[in-house]
Amino acid sequence: SMQPPPTGLAFSTEDVGTASAIRGGFLLIFGPFLVPKFQQLVGTSRMIIFASCCSVFFAFIPDIARMPSTLQWPLVTLVMIGMAGIGNAQFIGTVLSVNESAPRDQLGAINGVGQSAAALARTLAPLVGAELFSWSMESNFNFPFDIHLTFLLSVGVAIAD
Repeated sequence: SMQPPPTGLAFSTEDVGTASAIRGGFLLIFGPFLVPKFQQLVGTSRMIIFASCCSVFFAFIPDIARMPSTLQWPLVTLVMIGMAGIGNAQFIGTVLSVNESAPRDQLGAINGVGQSAAALARTLAPLVGAELFSWSMESNFNFPFDIHLTFLLSVGVAIAD
């Protein structure tokens, strides 16, 4: 978002903070209120599948930079809201699936392994993502190895979840 056009939005640190605040605010709405209602309505498995399918739209995040400037903030806002809802639904759905399927006497160990794996992924993802993004910016490859590569990889991980 801080990259200059045509590959970025040339956001200031304040703009990045505003976008993050939008996402954070909606995380507070989705987590305790909307995701549980959605899970009760469709069930845990369908909620995870639906959220994974919706994550495909995140592959087109780099294309926001190519949109007219009047559309960029509304699109960034929609993306932040979508990331909050989809991420919450996937994470809560995964935790519920583990809790519903694991034997009660092994639930603590299974949750510990799961949380450790999530922590490892959250540690390595920025490193791998930044390296891939940098490589794709420096390379002159066409889609999907252009600036979309990091986002496509993220969508793949979200679907594999």
